[in-house]
Amino acid sequence: MNCKKTNAKAAQALADPISYENLFTDFQATLKAEQFLKPERSNILPANEYSEIVPNQTRNPIEEMKQAEQNNDFLFKMTNLTVSTHSITDSVKSNSPALAKPTLPITNDEDLDIDIDLDNVDTSDVNLDDELSDD
Repeated sequence: MNCKKTNAKAAQALADPISYENLFTDFQATLKAEQFLKPERSNILPANEYSEIVPNQTRNPIEEMKQAEQNNDFLFKMTNLTVSTHSITDSVKSNSPALAKPTLPITNDEDLDIDIDLDNVDTSDVNLDDELSDD
């Protein structure tokens, strides 16, 4: 999807976090926090430890990341994070399918066939006059 071709005004309204850092408060810190928390997201805990987890709404990921940096427990690596945020805006500007809706593969036409028995549909509670007058 090329937003610029579809709606030029909307494409102009999209702010690029790299070019307009003033519109994205603590953007760089947010990227660092995302990288800091990434290993945590892949860690699967047993159900009996659920009650010990600090709820997300009470956490401050940026402060946690800064504390880990001060303790030398975390070192930000310039990787795909900074590139991926730029590629998001690039995909809007280009004709990239990155923002396109995913589609399921259809192997043959039989996947599209639906068998519905319309002879046995109960329409006794449907009043078409009421349905049309509501509009």
